[in-house]
Amino acid sequence: MKIIRQNCERACVNNQHTEGGTGETSEENEGHEERRVGEGLAAHAPQTGSQDETGYAENLPAERPAHRDTPPQPPEAPAPSGPSLPLRLILSACGEIHGYADGAIRHWNDLLRAADTVRPMMGISATVWEDAKATMGAAEAATVVAAMLERFSDIRSPSGYLRHLSAKAVSENFSSAPMVMALARKAAVYKFTAVNPPGNF
Repeated sequence: MKIIRQNCERACVNNQHTEGGTGETSEENEGHEERRVGEGLAAHAPQTGSQDETGYAENLPAERPAHRDTPPQPPEAPAPSGPSLPLRLILSACGEIHGYADGAIRHWNDLLRAADTVRPMMGISATVWEDAKATMGAAEAATVVAAMLERFSDIRSPSGYLRHLSAKAVSENFSSAPMVMALARKAAVYKFTAVNPPGNF
């Protein structure tokens, strides 16, 4: 019996070493196992932000693309639309231009060639003339020159006056119609008085 009791005590000691060889209880073993599992998950978790000293991650806001302001664009000049009056009315009001044409003025190109001819005689520089054709349109610029020719003695600087009208055409809708209609009314009054002298009333 004494031998059997000693064998039982040895078996119990061996079982204790086998189950808890490190001297730790089963609860402590479970705690270590949970910590190892938690550390493994943390190592494989994606990093979504920076961590401070306490180990908590901060969610940093995503960088926004830099906003670039579009510089203001200068206003564009209105597209030349050409004279709003018929060529026949313009030629009736601006009769002086006929004397600088190669022949009869039947088309807008004929009026343009006549304006090209008289332009340097009026003291209008080539630069101002080209700028006027670009801003007003060739036919409109030729009509303006024909109208200016009718009042040539009243215009101190034809080149400066045409430059002023070109600048006006850039900033707003310019039309030579008021100039032509004023000359047409003046021509109509002249013809009426020529046919009906004041003494006949």
